[in-house]
Amino acid sequence: MRPPLGHWLAYRFVGARIRPAYRAWARDDIEGRLFPARRALVSYAFVLVMAGVDLLSPGPGIWGPGWWWLIVAIAVVGTVVSAGPERARAVERHLALDSGELVVPGAVVSSLGPRRRLAARSALAWTTAALAVLAVTTTTSILLAPRGWSVRVEPIEGGLNVDPIGVPLASGRTAVLGALALSAAVGLLLAAIGTRRVRRTAPHAQAQPHRTTMPLSVGARTALTCGVGVAGVVAGHEITGATKLWLSAVLGPPSVLLLPLTTALLAHARRARVPPGDPEPAAVDLWRMASHGRPPAVDAPVLAPRPVHGPVPPGVVVPYPARLDLPLPPPPPPG
Repeated sequence: MRPPLGHWLAYRFVGARIRPAYRAWARDDIEGRLFPARRALVSYAFVLVMAGVDLLSPGPGIWGPGWWWLIVAIAVVGTVVSAGPERARAVERHLALDSGELVVPGAVVSSLGPRRRLAARSALAWTTAALAVLAVTTTTSILLAPRGWSVRVEPIEGGLNVDPIGVPLASGRTAVLGALALSAAVGLLLAAIGTRRVRRTAPHAQAQPHRTTMPLSVGARTALTCGVGVAGVVAGHEITGATKLWLSAVLGPPSVLLLPLTTALLAHARRARVPPGDPEPAAVDLWRMASHGRPPAVDAPVLAPRPVHGPVPPGVVVPYPARLDLPLPPPPPPG
């Protein structure tokens, strides 16, 4: 049953908690394929209206078409990236039962369950690829960019006037290249140390019964791809002289520093043998072993909204407060 107009407006525009009588409608809305788009239209409504008015106006507009299209693109990417977290927050806010409500099969209640971690192979593969592209594009830009930023200081009455100016690259290029070389040397050293630590501590890692691992989400992959793409576009403008060298000088040394370590950890994750039925190693475990030299701690179960899969004894209600653990029957076996 669809909620009345006033309640629908409060739910859609200010996130007011849906009434129990309309939870079935809210479940269809939240689980629908277009839920992230509907949320985005509300979140970015003002920006989209301003962009439309500015693009359709006969004059030059406020910022020009290029900037508005960039803002719209950022909004679209933000919608894709936040789709999963937005849906999870909506489930917890609108579908989870309140204290004292009767628990029935299919309802959403707060219960202890496994912690979700990023799988090492997926997370490290995407991270390594992004760092490799960044390292190549930023290094190329640092080598070929004709101009960079400098600071002009002029005395004025009562103080100094400091202005950033564009200048041809000379000694500044040597300094940035030196930072790249130092980052590469330190990165290789960190990779050797981290690899040795992982090999020493991995055999002592304990089982993780309260964990599930998952690949990098579509939103995270989209964010990485778009971020690297933006850095590549800026690097191209730096190489042609359309803009001064700045972003490549900032992103180049960190990407060169981290690339050897992520490559080594990815190679270890791909060589690791996982017993049947055990979760794949998590990226956070490899990172902790490489940085601390100790086996990772065993994850404890976490409290989160979960659906009730099986039969429930008559009269079971949600405890007070509703965020307390409510033991659930196990989900049915797959197939």
